[in-house]
Amino acid sequence: MYLTPGRTPAQAIIEDFRLGMDHVKIVNSGVNSLSEFGKETSPQFTVDELRSAVKAAESIGLNVMVHANGKEPVRIAIEAGCHTVEHGFFMGKENLKRMADMGTVWVPTICTMKAYMENSDPESDGYQVAQKNLTHQLEQVEKATGYGATIALGTDAGSPGVYHGLAVIDELRLLALAGLSVEQALKCATSNAMQTINDPGNTGILSDGMPATFVAVNGRPADLPESLGNIRGIWVRGKRKQP
Repeated sequence: MYLTPGRTPAQAIIEDFRLGMDHVKIVNSGVNSLSEFGKETSPQFTVDELRSAVKAAESIGLNVMVHANGKEPVRIAIEAGCHTVEHGFFMGKENLKRMADMGTVWVPTICTMKAYMENSDPESDGYQVAQKNLTHQLEQVEKATGYGATIALGTDAGSPGVYHGLAVIDELRLLALAGLSVEQALKCATSNAMQTINDPGNTGILSDGMPATFVAVNGRPADLPESLGNIRGIWVRGKRKQP
């Protein structure tokens, strides 16, 4: 959606929903800097503006995800009642605690920094900054887990070097590197991830009476997440699909 003069985020959500929109993402900060470690940008919306947008989205059954990096943009997103914070680099421990208290889901997209490093000259400034960003984000994930915040797996696939599918395995590895168990990391990719969308018929959990949507892979549980690259079958709502 685009905001023209006089058009608020809340108005845009309602108007665009009538045109078929089924997904709301609001950008409340700049991108994560690869030239200056820890650089933060100003928020683009106030708490009241975002809160109105969240209420508008909820009135039509949609959740709101907010792209936000840095302490102030993330704080505003959480206080406005957004459902998920995307990226959240350099948000700080107070925001990590806020997310845990408010039930806000965090999608840290750690693999973006790893991908940048893999496609950069190790001697370049960008590589060095990305490496520091990666380390800092892993530390934030570890703290968030300790505070009881809900983390969902997301990859920002489509970014340079971040490939659909393969990036999921990378992100699972990185979550494990941040101290999560395999079971916790898989929960981030399944039931936690389902909290980011408003779909009451899908919980991300295999249980009686729920849709049978799952992936079967060759290997033992101990082989995860590497074995996700060796898919045996995919089932969506009880019907087998071609991998």
